[in-house]
Formats: sequence, C-alpha cells, structure tokens
Amino acid sequence: MGNSLVILYRVKAFVGLGVGLGLLTGCHTPDLKPFRDSTAKIQSSVVDAQDLYSGELERLRPFVPDENALTKQQKIFSENWKARTEVMDAMVKYAASLASVADAPEKSRAGLESVAKSINELAIAAGPYQAAIEGGSEIAVELADLVNRVRAAKQLKKAVAATDPDMQKLAKLLAKDFGSLRRVLEQIQKSIKNLMDGPVSRQLDARTALISRTQEKALALQNGLGTTNWADAVATFNKDMVETQKFLAEADRWYLPHQASVAAAQKEMADRIKLFRDTETAIVQWGKAHADFADALQNKMSPDWTLLRQSADRIQKSIDKIENQTKTP
Repeated sequence: MGNSLVILYRVKAFVGLGVGLGLLTGCHTPDLKPFRDSTAKIQSSVVDAQDLYSGELERLRPFVPDENALTKQQKIFSENWKARTEVMDAMVKYAASLASVADAPEKSRAGLESVAKSINELAIAAGPYQAAIEGGSEIAVELADLVNRVRAAKQLKKAVAATDPDMQKLAKLLAKDFGSLRRVLEQIQKSIKNLMDGPVSRQLDARTALISRTQEKALALQNGLGTTNWADAVATFNKDMVETQKFLAEADRWYLPHQASVAAAQKEMADRIKLFRDTETAIVQWGKAHADFADALQNKMSPDWTLLRQSADRIQKSIDKIENQTKTP
C-alpha cells in the first residue's frame, strides 16, 4: 500500500511537471529581434538607394536628345519611390509589432492590436504602390481584410498564419519591382560607353584608323624584308612612326582621361546594379523568413534568421562601399 502511494505520487508529480513543460512550450515565442532589425536595415538601404538610382538617370542627361523626357521619367521615379518607402516603413512597423508581442507574450492581446494597426498602415501604403508597379490594388483590399482577422486571432501564431499569404505577395511585388529597376540599370550600363563616346566619336575613329594603318604598314614591312629596297622601307616606316607617336601622344591628353571616365562610370554602375540585386535577394529572403517564422510558431520551434541577416548585411555593405567611393577625392 505504501509503495502504491509512492508510485501514485510520483506519477502525479511527473504528470504535473509534464503539463507545466507543455504550457511553457506552448507559450514559447521565438526571438523576433533579428527579423525586426533586418527589416529595418533593408528599409534603410531602400531609402539610401533612391539617390543612387536617380543619379544614374541624371548621368544620362548630357547624352539624351530630349531632356524633358528624362525629367518626366525622373518625376515618375520619385513618385513611385515615395510609394516604395511608405510600404517599407509599414513593413518595419509590422516587424517591430511582432517583436513586441514576442517580447511580452503576457500582453499578446494589446500587442496584436499594434500588429493590426501596422497591417492597416501597410494596406494604405500598398494600394498606391501596387497601382504604380502593376496597375492593380488587390493586395490593399486583402491587407485591409486582415486587420480584423488579426485582432480576432488572440494568439500570435494564428495572427502570423493569417498574414503570411499576403506578406508573400508583398515580398514578391517588391522583389519584382527591384528586379525591374536593376534591369534598367543594366541597360544603361550596356549603353553608357557608346553614349559617352558619342561626343568624341570622330577623334576616336581617327585614332583607331591611324593605329590600324600603322599596324598594316608594320606587317607590310615585315613581309618585305629581304627585298632590295628594304633599308629605304625601314627608314620610311621609322619616319612615319615618329609622326604617329607624336599624334598619339597628343591624343592621349584627352583619350586617357576619357577612357578613365568611361571605366569609372561602368564600375560605379556595376556597384549600383549589385546593390539593387542584393536588395531584390534580401526581399525574397524576407518573404522566406516570414514563412519560416509562421511555420516555426505552428510547430513550436525557433526559426533560423541567418540568411535574412546575411542578406540585410550584404545590402548595407554595398551601400557603405558606394558611400566610401563617393567620399574618396
């Protein structure tokens, strides 16, 4: 009888401990600070990228026949960029509100209200943004519908499960947008050499033609060696070379700086293209991280933020590199 009581007591203690652990596991919420901070870092980089993209459009101004068309394009770009930054601002608030709920799960109801408010701001911002990028506004309607659903969720995992489909759509929209911007920069990069060569095309053609004639004369001289007049031919060639070298030396005064300017422009554009590619990749990774987070909540696990943090850090490094180059005299 005594042994039975002891066993019964141990069973009850074990069951009680198991229930307690189960409650702790069920209430466990992953640390969302990396998600919040990475979202903020991506947003900050998007803001910085505006001037860089605008600068690339401005680089074209000396070479375009219609400056009014370029000015109009820049105006549209600025208006669309305002919509981009407003969406990113709302995404930062959304990520921060999720982190706040995770930090204080005992106040989840109040926290979910802040999540709902951030989604409402996201709905307001996403409408004009999608209209500018795709011509529709469906995502704004869907996000607006989410607001009350998040308020009614009562649990973070239910709220995030509800928001994830639209967050995926938003991430795809942003990635598509930055992919389009990157491709525009790539087209500019392909044409920038021809555009910069245009004003000095005659001088470049004359220089190329002279070098070609010199090479032809050198080949003819080499093939004619051994003939009776080869000494005279060498003397004539050397005399021509003196004049050629003099012309090329004078041409180098403008040619070498011009070539350096073209190379610098192509290098700067390559760095900016990389920034927009990195931003595109980071936004895609943001969507994946959100999906992983939603899944982790359902399965009481902690998501791995490594790839998202690396993507956000990569953008910041690209920004820092460009800013350091512009500061270099």
